[in-house]
Amino acid sequence: LEFFNSLIELLEQKDNLIVLIAMRSDFRGRSRKYPQFVEKINRPLINVDHLNHEEIEEAIAKPAELVGLGIEGRLKQQLINDVEDYPGSLPLLQYTLTELWKQSRQQQETFLRLETYQQLGGIEGTLEKKANQVFDSLSQVEQTVARRLLLELTQVGETLDTRRRVRLGELVNSHHSLELLDGVSQTLASSENRLITRSHQENSQDVVLDVVHEALIRHWGRLLEWKQTYTEAMVIESKLEAAAQEWQEKGKKRDDAGLLLQGGRLVEAQEYLRKYGELGMLNGLAEEYIEVSRHKHKQITRNRRLVAVGFIGVLVLGTVVSTVFGLESSKQARKAEESEIKALSQSSELLFSSKQPFDALKESLRPVGKLQKTKRVKGDTRIQVIAKLQQSLYGVNQYNSLDKHTDTVTSVAFSRDGQTIASASWDKTVKLWNLQGKHLHTLTGHSEPVTSLVFSRDGQTIASASLDKTVKLWNLQGKHLHTLTGHSEPVTSLVFSRDGQTIASASFDNTVKLWNLKGKPLHTLTGHSEPVTSVAFSRDGQTIASASWDNTVKLWNLKGKPLHTLTGHSEPVTSVAFSRDGQTIASASWD
Repeated sequence: LEFFNSLIELLEQKDNLIVLIAMRSDFRGRSRKYPQFVEKINRPLINVDHLNHEEIEEAIAKPAELVGLGIEGRLKQQLINDVEDYPGSLPLLQYTLTELWKQSRQQQETFLRLETYQQLGGIEGTLEKKANQVFDSLSQVEQTVARRLLLELTQVGETLDTRRRVRLGELVNSHHSLELLDGVSQTLASSENRLITRSHQENSQDVVLDVVHEALIRHWGRLLEWKQTYTEAMVIESKLEAAAQEWQEKGKKRDDAGLLLQGGRLVEAQEYLRKYGELGMLNGLAEEYIEVSRHKHKQITRNRRLVAVGFIGVLVLGTVVSTVFGLESSKQARKAEESEIKALSQSSELLFSSKQPFDALKESLRPVGKLQKTKRVKGDTRIQVIAKLQQSLYGVNQYNSLDKHTDTVTSVAFSRDGQTIASASWDKTVKLWNLQGKHLHTLTGHSEPVTSLVFSRDGQTIASASLDKTVKLWNLQGKHLHTLTGHSEPVTSLVFSRDGQTIASASFDNTVKLWNLKGKPLHTLTGHSEPVTSVAFSRDGQTIASASWDNTVKLWNLKGKPLHTLTGHSEPVTSVAFSRDGQTIASASWD
């Protein structure tokens, strides 16, 4: 953008200045992002069309003549035949002619020969054969690094992939040292191999890498297979590295939850590491960013009690300030209010002594509410009320502490009768508890973290979703009933229909699936273009709502037919819910 702005300024200042701009046709669409620039260059365009027969012959023969090389007539005709009706083949022609020239120099010949061309593999095989030879000559560790380098040098596009320049120093991470990266990149860039180039950035010792030609990106079969396999990883990697770069630019603040990964974004990063971490694709900054985000998430989870204490501390501060100003108030009004507040506080104390902590907590909030509305109460009364709130708050926390899981708890649900609690965890288990916090059963069977769980309406069946791409059904005794398989990516959300006969599951595979209680798939709801994060049934069970990272909510009937798409969010939608009467839908989003 800075370059375009400078160029526009120059054009405006110099009337007699003529600028010639050459642009590849596949990049012209990108110029629309800079309308002021497009306006300035809105002159008659000269399109350079595909070369005709004579022009191809000239492109083959003239460079050879300039260096004193002859070309066999049979080779020239074969090259023309191979290129003329092959769109996009000019880069391959350039690479092939370069290899023919190198072979002629090695053999000390003054002619480019058809036999050599055939040995190289022809217009399509020359690059493929050379790239495979270079890659196969590397050790297993070097091959892993080479694969990463070539993927890093690829910019994934919507219709066409292009080259991307990368600074070598930015690729250093916990998997690949600078020494290893430097050694492999030198091998790939050597005069014998020439798959990539190495150059020094101006005023810097850092090495900049680039592919020798985009023909490598578009025509080398092995790289095409890697891209197809790791496209998802490359897109996520790009997002994570961009977020990490922004974090660095803003001072790498370790406590800024707004900049760090939280919620669904952190889950996506952790899933990326689980599936693709061994590739070592992320740079060191992104690795640090994820680790700091994980630490912050754990800190938030573990410090909820401190948040409560902080709230009480603020209230105490308000107490001191209010006490100072309360001296100016009417003594009679103050005494009346104090009597009422003390009575409510004593009621809370009695409930707490009677081992009714939840009721004690609710009762202790009433005098606190009155304290917030009045300034005419003595400081000691306020402190006593706050102490009762603190006692009730900690009493409830202690009473309700269920701590058998060995990793983060991701979801919790009550049975309809309110007597059983189910909790899901990253430790790959579901645990059942009674209201006194006694551990009843541990449900094991998932091979990856459990992300969501739900009770059926009759309270007899529990459904759990997992990163292992399955949904499992259990009874209240912890017995495994069925495993629902069919999703190709982690399952993120679950819900039972009101009649308890249908289960809906949402997944990172962009779909919602409907199942019966025997685990039989009924319908697959397709239409979202990004992972589905939440799913809900309407109260009458006839409509399903799904939320997605594609910024939309979609409505469906029980047959899986799409009814409506709700647009308006500008960021991924993370949760969706129906009102009790089924007439209103609420959606939550990162925006």
